Amino acid sequence: MKIVTVLGTRPNFIKAYLISQELKRKNIQEVIIHTGQHYDYKMSEIFFKDLGIPKPDYTTNLKGTQINEMTIKIREIIAKEHPQMVLVYGDTNSTLAGAIAAFREGVPIAHVEGGVRSFNLEMAEERNRIIIDHYSALSFTPNELSKKNLENESKENVYFTGDVLNDSVLHNLEAIKEKKLYKNYGVVDSEYYIMTLHRQETVDVKENLEGILETFKDLKDIIFPIHPRTKQNLTNFNLLEAFKKKFILIDPLTYLDMLSLVYDSKLVLTDSGGIQKEAYFLHIPCVALMDLPVVPELVDLGWNMTVGLDREKIRAAIRSFSTDQKYLKNFDKHLYGEGKAHSQIVNLIETYDTAQK
Repeated sequence: MKIVTVLGTRPNFIKAYLISQELKRKNIQEVIIHTGQHYDYKMSEIFFKDLGIPKPDYTTNLKGTQINEMTIKIREIIAKEHPQMVLVYGDTNSTLAGAIAAFREGVPIAHVEGGVRSFNLEMAEERNRIIIDHYSALSFTPNELSKKNLENESKENVYFTGDVLNDSVLHNLEAIKEKKLYKNYGVVDSEYYIMTLHRQETVDVKENLEGILETFKDLKDIIFPIHPRTKQNLTNFNLLEAFKKKFILIDPLTYLDMLSLVYDSKLVLTDSGGIQKEAYFLHIPCVALMDLPVVPELVDLGWNMTVGLDREKIRAAIRSFSTDQKYLKNFDKHLYGEGKAHSQIVNLIETYDTAQK
């Protein structure tokens, strides 16, 4: 059996690496396409090295907004390789391009992290998810809620396998615990914050970035690994020096280094969906700087407060997590599966392929 895997961003790489290892273990040929959506070294190749992902067989070197161009390139590769299935991850533009290309070539699509819904069509990721799920022959959901979403949309071949991000954290947990990377930044264990900002709607607006400075003016020890897009905007808005004075500004980190900082932190502040879940896996609460929740199940459990960029709501959420720790009683270790999603996914792909012959 031959599978084409389409990757393009940090979340794609992290979700893919254990599945890639399992495919190799089962002697299933995997052809990896890297679209180049994350084209900065520290957002791309470094993750291939950190996670041991095989070197891509094809790299298109196209940026994230070039969906049509990515689709054309991926379609050409699929036509050349003649795979039995195309494997895609999450909700990125690379994932959408891979799904459209496979559909047009008549190749079945397997979608890892299917069924995730925010029900906010203003989010590009939400529009991507709906289209990808519609095209997919196989959908692997990270939790039961996502499975129910697809069943409500009358999808077939939907399986709750668990979340491959959870697999990855569990697989690397001892290494994460041992790193103690926070010591490099002059902060104290469990007394610092980790913040990430990258979404267009957050960082492309000068007033939003100025608001971040104002919001956290009285909060100390915030480590801020800075996304290339965010850094460029801060430079363009003449805010970079102010951010350097206020935050512990550092370059993007490897996957395990980032998890190490989350593990030893007090609280995560982010507009990234993936890190919200990684924080939960590591038993760290999270304030989501987004208007609508992307992980509503974690909001329900009390581990996540989704507050947008409203200054008072952000401050209130931080105070609440600091004084009220009821959420600790609501950790559900089964919510995202048992840490074996990667092996279940490969087994289901094999079963599907066999049934088609």
